[in-house]
Amino acid sequence: MSIPQERFNDIFKKLSDRDKEQAIDFVEFLYEKRKKAWYEILENVSEDDEELSSKEINALQEAEKDLKAGKTRSLAEAMGELEV
Repeated sequence: MSIPQERFNDIFKKLSDRDKEQAIDFVEFLYEKRKKAWYEILENVSEDDEELSSKEINALQEAEKDLKAGKTRSLAEAMGELEV
């Protein structure tokens, strides 16, 4: 949910100095809480430790050969072919 900056500023201006300090502390708390949750998610992402199949390895080798041979298309060309 997005709160317009103008609305936030209008409300903040109406607060006493003491309440402004508390509001700032609370906003900082919320920010740190979200940041911590995000870092925890990133730190706990499971690693893809499955080995590539021989089919996948062959496909990657073929793609590398095509790149070296210049058998490539731009994104615009590919999208045009797919009518996207």
